[in-house]
Amino acid sequence: MLIEIIKNWHPVAKAAFMVLFPILISIAAIYLMKFISGREPFPTIEDPDAIPLNLRWRGYSEKAATDYWTWLQNNDALIAERRFLIADLFFPFFYAGTMLISVLVAWKSMEGSFDPKWVVICIAILVLADWTENLVHLNQLGHFVRNEPLHAVWIQVASSATIIKSGFLVLSAIQIGGLAVCVARQTYVTQGG
Repeated sequence: MLIEIIKNWHPVAKAAFMVLFPILISIAAIYLMKFISGREPFPTIEDPDAIPLNLRWRGYSEKAATDYWTWLQNNDALIAERRFLIADLFFPFFYAGTMLISVLVAWKSMEGSFDPKWVVICIAILVLADWTENLVHLNQLGHFVRNEPLHAVWIQVASSATIIKSGFLVLSAIQIGGLAVCVARQTYVTQGG
């Protein structure tokens, strides 16, 4: 139904929707996760140990994970972290769903003149990496809470997933931005100028 409403919009309005819809829904979902979990979604202090693992796009080590969770333990925030990780398992439904709607808007607007599979594959890889990151964090956080050693291999898997997630988020955003430009250009193509 949303696609049907948008299909008659001006091409520039469609392009703006394609870019803004995923951003705005994602921001709303982040704040909803913050509310549900009680965890701040972004660090508010300068301590490098306070930076959440899921925001360390260059990756992290077992020591960095231990330092982060120790920092949380010192601030009584481990329960909120666990709730946030569980809520974060649902976050891809928001950002990936809205990204896929943007791709569908482009595909319909351009009358199927491009193959959306590469954009969809990038979004799927992004989601799989995000889920991998969160599931490993949940598992390893459980070890940390029980004073059991973390598994360096699994932390490296989560770190790699974070790097992949970050890269495919940027790649997907660039692809959607490019599609939005193509949709917006329809104004000039259809008006002959």
